[in-house]
Amino acid sequence: MKKKIYFIISSVLQILFAIYIVVNAHAIVEAQLSSIKEAYSMFPIDFQDRMISMLQNNGPKFIIFTTIIGIILNFITLIFAIKNHILRKKGILIAFSAICFLTSESLIQMLLSIVNLTVLLCLQRKNPEDFPEKKEMPKVQYEKPTKKEVILSIIFVLAYFSQFALDFILPENLSKTNAIILTIVIYVVLLALAIFTFKDRLKRDIKLFKENYKAYFRYVLPRLGIMYVIFIACNLIVVLISQKATSENQAALESMPKWFIIPAAILWAPIVEELIFRGSFRRFIKNDKLFIVLSAIVFGLLHTVSETSISNVFIMAIPYAILGGFFAYIYDKTDNLCNNILAHAFHNAVGMLLMNLFMFII
Repeated sequence: MKKKIYFIISSVLQILFAIYIVVNAHAIVEAQLSSIKEAYSMFPIDFQDRMISMLQNNGPKFIIFTTIIGIILNFITLIFAIKNHILRKKGILIAFSAICFLTSESLIQMLLSIVNLTVLLCLQRKNPEDFPEKKEMPKVQYEKPTKKEVILSIIFVLAYFSQFALDFILPENLSKTNAIILTIVIYVVLLALAIFTFKDRLKRDIKLFKENYKAYFRYVLPRLGIMYVIFIACNLIVVLISQKATSENQAALESMPKWFIIPAAILWAPIVEELIFRGSFRRFIKNDKLFIVLSAIVFGLLHTVSETSISNVFIMAIPYAILGGFFAYIYDKTDNLCNNILAHAFHNAVGMLLMNLFMFII
């Protein structure tokens, strides 16, 4: 009963604060501009300039958009609380709390989201009615790869990493159009090789996913929410340490044509990168912890290898490594590549949405 009352009060408070923010969006933008200008030396100059430009041009619309997301999620939470489904919907509410934290526009909303997240993580299901009706995930059992699978994975890994050698081979005066055409050819070849290398495993995983997708979602979504809280916190720390708003990899993505980068980020990268860093690595590494650590480190460093200084290569790799470690953990626990591909695609889709929304507002 206490948890029901708490979440009703928390949801109502957050909705009221959100309505206040929507009504006073213009005043809040002015206050944020003043705060950014006063603390101008704390963050990277390019980051501050972009934030100021965004807020000056169309800040209220951005605030209203993110605040409405919080209102919708808190309204759903309120319904769950009234129906006394807090424990039954625990996983969903953990994800909601993480999203509300990320979309908060006031300190009080952030604190309430953190408290909600903490309370939910501490709550334990004890009675049968507390547990949602669910089908258990298939039991994970490590399957030793065949020699053919290992050889195919080696060829796949070598082909994937060989693309980075092209920077030293291709002429510097290569036109942007030719560079994009060459990149498309390489991406198509790698995608075909990835699917061929894991065709039998993908058939099995797709079949299992169709039969157990609810169980997989219940396992992955709450952990995805927790990962995002850690990921965002580490990103802020990295920005303060490196004094860079974005990595060279992210900057390169933003400079690419949308018709190319959106399908590459949402479709190509989740399939190819998951089959490389999780599927292939798992075939080489049997130990669970070693697999997660190595997958995280290599995934992180690969996304920052183009940084201009060695220190930034390792510092900027931390958020990517957290992401890679999470994907490796999910694969280790579920033994299904579909979970990894969908989680990776979801993460990249959110990134593309925010990036395009940010650029649209600017």
